[in-house]
Amino acid sequence: MRKSSIEASGQLAKIKRDCQELQMMIRHSNEYMTNKREFERKVKHIKSNEERIENEKKKEETQKTVLEVAKKIKILIDTPENVWVSVENNDFTTATALYLQAEEINNEFQSLLQRGNGSNNNNSNNDEENDEEINRVQRLLKTMPLLSRQWATVSQFPTKIKIAGKRELLRGERKMDEDKGYEDIEMLNKTILYAKI
Repeated sequence: MRKSSIEASGQLAKIKRDCQELQMMIRHSNEYMTNKREFERKVKHIKSNEERIENEKKKEETQKTVLEVAKKIKILIDTPENVWVSVENNDFTTATALYLQAEEINNEFQSLLQRGNGSNNNNSNNDEENDEEINRVQRLLKTMPLLSRQWATVSQFPTKIKIAGKRELLRGERKMDEDKGYEDIEMLNKTILYAKI
């Protein structure tokens, strides 16, 4: 009986060690799961911060694009008045420069409106961002019918500037030498010629 009680106590000690090892393994497993959940929570938090930062960046880019387009639209809107003031002041060079600036802006807008969505087959992030920005500008420009009416007004200026300049030169009332006046008109003629090509 002594031998069986020694064997029983040895088995109990072994069972106790096994239970302690099992408890330690369960504790480690619980710690691992807690750490894993904490790690996943931190990763999720980092990803949400990255997404938030990316969204804020896109929002800032959109605002920047809208502001740039708005500035150019303002230039187109102000061009008729500024050209007339320049023509009235016999400043045909400035009138021509204002017209050319408006023409460049209009051409840029028309090019953006005619550009097809996803015309590039490259799928790089930079191309996708450019396409997204172009789409934003296109949507903005399509909502403004004022632009086509404004350009219809502005596009009449080369002829009006030439006529006013020639009239002023013929009258002899221009305060600068005639060579400069003819240079202004020739510059406008060349500009119109190149624009038609």
